[in-house]
Amino acid sequence: MEGCEAVRRAAELARIAFTEDEMARLCREASRIAEYLASVGEAVRGLDVKPLYHVWEEEGGLRDFIADRRVDVASFLPADRIDEEGRVKIPWREVR
Repeated sequence: MEGCEAVRRAAELARIAFTEDEMARLCREASRIAEYLASVGEAVRGLDVKPLYHVWEEEGGLRDFIADRRVDVASFLPADRIDEEGRVKIPWREVR
């Protein structure tokens, strides 16, 4: 059965034990996935399809998105909890 050897090898490497029924089901599913991927490969054969290396076109798309939502924790603290450089003082980490 196509894909079954890969499933057995992955289970061996991960040190996972499957019953025979579970292994048979996993082998069937791996075979279906392999058939689907082969059909996708056939569908795009001859087309100018470039591989997708990153889901965003430009670097740092997610970071820019997150940067807009940052919260300045220091603004919630009393002034004596902030050091001269603007860092938050943690009581159990303060230099004595």
